[in-house]
Amino acid sequence: MSLDADYLKASVGTVLAQGIAETVAEQPDDPVGFLAQFLLKSVSDEKAEKELTVAKAADAKVTAEKAAAAKAAAEKAADTEAAKTMQVEKEDKRLANLLESATSSDEVFTAVLTYVRARTGASGYVMLTDLPEKIIPKKVEPAPAAEEPPAPAEGEEGY
Repeated sequence: MSLDADYLKASVGTVLAQGIAETVAEQPDDPVGFLAQFLLKSVSDEKAEKELTVAKAADAKVTAEKAAAAKAAAEKAADTEAAKTMQVEKEDKRLANLLESATSSDEVFTAVLTYVRARTGASGYVMLTDLPEKIIPKKVEPAPAAEEPPAPAEGEEGY
């Protein structure tokens, strides 16, 4: 008999004691029905609490996964930025070396155009000349002459 009493104490003892105490405090007209309703409400409250705990755990897991994904994205962005910075430094050093070793204006222009192409992805063409006949003079356009008023149409009188 001791095992049965221990089982009841462990499984329903606390809830049953609270229900009986509530029944005594309220002293309803139907104490058995009141105790039954108290026990049913205790069971539904316990289920709702378990569901809430599970939902909170799931939310915490999703939040942790989002934080991990954001951290990974930030690390990837930082790595990409570091790689870009290293590439820019490499291009700058290459340009400096090419400019130091350049012996003609053609080599300087080639070095600069290569640098600009590497940095921007754009390409360009530069033509250098020292021949005066290759220089294209600027055209000066004459000022437009004052216009005469249109002649009156046939059959119309002038002003």
